[in-house]
Amino acid sequence: MLGFRVAEVLGGAVTIEIIYSMPGMGSLAVNSVQNHDVPVLLGFVLFTTCVVVVVNLLVDVSYGYFNPKVRA
Repeated sequence: MLGFRVAEVLGGAVTIEIIYSMPGMGSLAVNSVQNHDVPVLLGFVLFTTCVVVVVNLLVDVSYGYFNPKVRA
């Protein structure tokens, strides 16, 4: 569940930052889309993708640690 929640938090950050006018990664992404700033948008997508992949990797590795049935 933790792996899915991280993706939801990153997606929800965009909405919360826009509603409350807070500076952050979400508002940076929205401003880069509005200004057609492709390099910044690609950096944002790369960063969020790396975060989600690393968290999912940690979750998968922790399965073997916490559940002895999964160990090879």
